[in-house]
Amino acid sequence: MTTTPDATERMLIEWECAKLVNRYNQLNDAGRFEEAAALFAAEGSYLTPATAEPVVGRGAILEMLRQRPPGTFRHFVTNLVIDVESSVEVRGKSYLIVAMSRDPDPLKAVADRPPFTGEIDEHFVLTGEGWRFGHRRGRGGIRCG
Repeated sequence: MTTTPDATERMLIEWECAKLVNRYNQLNDAGRFEEAAALFAAEGSYLTPATAEPVVGRGAILEMLRQRPPGTFRHFVTNLVIDVESSVEVRGKSYLIVAMSRDPDPLKAVADRPPFTGEIDEHFVLTGEGWRFGHRRGRGGIRCG
C-alpha cells in the first residue's frame, strides 16, 4: 500500500536510499559484483554510457559488471539528492568522479588516466528485501586532463 510518509519516515527512507548508493559503489569498487547486483530489484535495470540499451535483471547486470576491465576503481559520489515520492517509490540524483588504475592492488595503484565525471539518475523501489534500485541511468560528464 502506498502512503505519504511523515517527516521521520522520509528521513529514514532518504538515509536508506543514500546508503544503498554508497554501498553499491563500494561493492563495485571492491569487485564484489554479486553483492552489487543484488542491490537491484529482481527486474531492475541499468543504463550506462557503455550500454546502448538498459541492462535488465540481476543476472544480466551481474554479467555487465563482470565485463569491467581489471584494475582499481574508485567511484566518489557527491551532491546526492533523494526525493521521496511515496512510501514505496523514491527518486535520486548524484554526481560522481571515477578514478582508475590498471594496477589491481589498491594499496599500490596510481591513476594511469585522468578521472572522469558523470551523473546518475536513480529510481528506488521498496521490495521484500528492502530498498533496491528499480532503475539506474548513468551519463557521462566532464572529462579531466
